[in-house]
Amino acid sequence: MLSDPSLVGTFINEAELAETVGVSRTPVREALLLLSAEGLVQLVPNRGAFVPPLSPDQVHQVLQARAVIESWAAGEALRNLKVPLASMQASLDRQAALPEDADPSEFIAADRDFHEALVIAGGNEVMTKMYETVRSRHVVIGLAAILRDRESRLDVVAEHQGIIDALASGDEERSKQAIRSHLLRTATRHARA
Repeated sequence: MLSDPSLVGTFINEAELAETVGVSRTPVREALLLLSAEGLVQLVPNRGAFVPPLSPDQVHQVLQARAVIESWAAGEALRNLKVPLASMQASLDRQAALPEDADPSEFIAADRDFHEALVIAGGNEVMTKMYETVRSRHVVIGLAAILRDRESRLDVVAEHQGIIDALASGDEERSKQAIRSHLLRTATRHARA
């Protein structure tokens, strides 16, 4: 539901959402509290949960954090010979095989799996948990970028292949550059609105 860009700038009514989803208000309230803790909604008494847009500065900060963590993970995975090429390729293949009219959330789920495999391969639970703290924003940013420009799916697939190719070459600097370049292009796609 929060992946729906038309919700940005609107209020979500707890009772209506519970009825739509077919659950009691308690799990909806708990979910909204979690989303509030992550800064994805703002709870306003007697109004509901406001879905604020991510500011350009927030997008920049999320992508900057991802670039640091993913670049670090690439270096660690390469040094320890634990680059998850097979799982990253499987995620990329899932992305590439999706039809144009597929739900964008499927594309972003494969995107998340692609990047997360590399972070986990870095072998540092603290860094992985730090990465997980920006996951929900990563999803929102990715969905917004894809929804604004459906043609960009092909670009993302090509950029992901570039990351895999760089990692497969064993060249740490090339791998880090491919990651940073991809995230910079993600920021550019997101800003095109």
